[in-house]
Amino acid sequence: MPIRSARQTAGARAFTKCNATPRRKLFLDDSAGDPGALEVMAELGWWIALGLANLTALLDPSVIVIGGGLVSAGELLLDPTRRAYDEIAYATHDRPQVRIIEAELGELAGAVGAALVARGESRDATGAVGARA
Repeated sequence: MPIRSARQTAGARAFTKCNATPRRKLFLDDSAGDPGALEVMAELGWWIALGLANLTALLDPSVIVIGGGLVSAGELLLDPTRRAYDEIAYATHDRPQVRIIEAELGELAGAVGAALVARGESRDATGAVGARA
């Protein structure tokens, strides 16, 4: 029987537990002290950072907000993503540092945004809900 990689092991555990366990707890339980799981998170963070670096080169944002299911991992994913981004991002000396932060609404950010759009509402820079212009 072949030895399973950390990716396969972590994926199998996540798949079997995901319906019964909140994702943040799943990440914390499975990653605490597990070098294989932490390595998987670091690699995932690198790939996310690569995508963010490409988007930054195109759009030049000052803040990148991570929402949806990725937020469930919290700093276990955001920290390696930020570190990798700092290494990958192009021309960081020519632009202000980009902050990578967690969406305030966490996993629900996309759903709340979609619901507001569907209702014809949006939020302004202060967070106040108003009618779409």
